[in-house]
Amino acid sequence: MKKFAILVLFLVVAQVAVMFSQQNTQTKTAKDFPLLKPTFVVSDIYVAMQILEGIDLNGNEVDAFLEVKNTLKSFLEKAQNDKLKATDLIKVDFPGHIAQNTMTFLGRSVLKGNMAEAYKRFVDALIESSKDVKSK
Repeated sequence: MKKFAILVLFLVVAQVAVMFSQQNTQTKTAKDFPLLKPTFVVSDIYVAMQILEGIDLNGNEVDAFLEVKNTLKSFLEKAQNDKLKATDLIKVDFPGHIAQNTMTFLGRSVLKGNMAEAYKRFVDALIESSKDVKSK
């Protein structure tokens, strides 16, 4: 019984240490990412949001997902305020850690064929903007 109690205590301490470690890593990595400046077709942002609505999430991904969703939503609101059409281009400031989470979530999506071109343009624009940052 004593060994069992020690084992449980050890596991609890280990779990708490892992949780604090993950929080510190997330805080540091968000600051370490550069600011990307991709140029998107306005309708491609909408398609990316629609694709993201269909993915499955783990409970620990909810905050990151909502951050991605709200960022994309703000891009669409900016386009609307600027009175841009669906086919117009919009240049946005995309924090690198949110861009990475966006790519992660999009990477696990299942697409309909009619979304493939918009998906590719969106992803290519993100990748291209990251190359611009690397070359500087």
